[in-house]
Amino acid sequence: MTKGETFSQNGKTYEVLQDGLDFVHNQKACIRPQGEKRCIPLEKALKLNLIREAGQSEDSRKEETNPQLPFYESGNIHKIVTLYEKIIEPVKATDESTKVNNGARSLFYMPVDQLRTQVFLAHGLIYPAIWDKAIGSSDFDDIQRHAPTVLTLFAAPQPINKNHHLLGILLLPEEVKGYSGKSVILRHPLPLPISRLVSIGISPEQGDLNRYIAGWIKPDVPVPKHLFSIVSPVTNRPDDAIERGIQGHDIPSNEIGKSIHKFDRYMGLFAFLRNADRYFSVKTCYYADYPEEYFGLFAAITGDASFNPHKHSHADPLLLSLLDREDGLSEVAKNIRSLVIANDAFIEKDKARTLAMEIYKTTGEQEEVGQAFKTLFAGDYRSAIQVLRQAKLPYEAGVLAALFKYSSRQSNDHRNVKQKIHEDWLNPRQIVPILGALGAYYGYTALDAKETSLYSVHPLLKSIVDQNPEIKFHMQTVLELQLIEALYQWAFYQRLPDKNMMSLYDKFPISAVPMALRTPGRLVNDRSYRVHDLFVRRFEITIIGKIIHYIKSLKADSIDERSELGRCLLAQ
Repeated sequence: MTKGETFSQNGKTYEVLQDGLDFVHNQKACIRPQGEKRCIPLEKALKLNLIREAGQSEDSRKEETNPQLPFYESGNIHKIVTLYEKIIEPVKATDESTKVNNGARSLFYMPVDQLRTQVFLAHGLIYPAIWDKAIGSSDFDDIQRHAPTVLTLFAAPQPINKNHHLLGILLLPEEVKGYSGKSVILRHPLPLPISRLVSIGISPEQGDLNRYIAGWIKPDVPVPKHLFSIVSPVTNRPDDAIERGIQGHDIPSNEIGKSIHKFDRYMGLFAFLRNADRYFSVKTCYYADYPEEYFGLFAAITGDASFNPHKHSHADPLLLSLLDREDGLSEVAKNIRSLVIANDAFIEKDKARTLAMEIYKTTGEQEEVGQAFKTLFAGDYRSAIQVLRQAKLPYEAGVLAALFKYSSRQSNDHRNVKQKIHEDWLNPRQIVPILGALGAYYGYTALDAKETSLYSVHPLLKSIVDQNPEIKFHMQTVLELQLIEALYQWAFYQRLPDKNMMSLYDKFPISAVPMALRTPGRLVNDRSYRVHDLFVRRFEITIIGKIIHYIKSLKADSIDERSELGRCLLAQ
């Protein structure tokens, strides 16, 4: 259908407001937006301004899609009416309710459907309902869906139903500049980073907190257990009036959509990259929680060199470009970047072949490179990269090969790439640009919350490292929160975070308990270090450990650190 066209359903006539919509003769979901496979109900299409009732004015449509909620009934009772099935009255803010330890921030509260909390955590972003593409999100029973273009925040804790959460959200001074301290409600039109989430309150009706959290475990949802608590009952106290703070902004909706996509790309890059040095401990006898390159990127995105303790490690230009921080790229790197940010369902063979030809020419048209790419496009990835991973060849060749092989968004490629990565590549340095590019390609939302398995861990390290480390951010360190804030500021405002933004987390009320660390033993050197409040475990197998492990691998149980030979070696 085209804009201006009309159709009838259930005795009513509707006008199409956008080109490319399809009308399907279903009783419930009958509108298919352009490029989407699923149909949506008429009610959601009306809220999203895709259609309107024929003859309805623009002003009346705005009123319907942006209802002024909650509002007071006339009369002396001052009862507050919401679109909840159950009437809930906002609690009047006191002077203390928005004060927290750091004067540079303010604390507000957001009552939401418990499923919406999962969506926020999975995306790493707290966003107005209009941007919610989760299946069934239109059925979330909370106030956010009734004012879909804004985040509805309260100045004081609100009563919640059994299946709701009460989220505590931090805001910067500039984000509350239009807010009156006596107001009950703040409406904020832009998404906020998940780092602003400081508490997740559940209803006492849910019972045991640990059992409730255990039921929350889903593959793509990071669960910050330390943020959960059972909220105390709130006494409803009606107020005489509501002043609404509507934050002004000059970012059109299509620009917000682009910023959301950028943020998803940035977060995906960092999340997918973070475990690169965990995958090769069998091959290299080396293990680290984070690769050194991670902190080089961190320093670049924050503009603060103190986040990079490895002064010899510099950020990769291709990965910087995927964070929109690097312009001086070669033509090959520019074209790889274009493939990553195109948001296609998969990378087409013709596009990959064109880029492969460019790389082939940069090598002086070496025959083995041309043959390797032919092998790749014939479907034999593993044979192709035996050639393309050579140090003498441009690393973009390996990046292109991995992108082409693992580019299907509708499959489990974000898991499959990890299974043989320690066999396909020689060391972590080779896969840093590959994992960063793939993470940016998949986006943060598509990733798992934790590794399914590391697949290959050195036997001497198995007892001292986590077999299912985090991929997405579980917000257990200030450093993580500051990184998320920096990515948000760059994605939405194209600016580096200033001191006030980073100090938002100086006194962050974290109660997360760090995982107990086991002693490595005499066969492993502990080279662990700290970056601000993040503890990075780094281990190296000693020469004696390598010898003992090698002899033991030849004949199982022939030698260990308790055997006579083992004790002699350790005594040297």
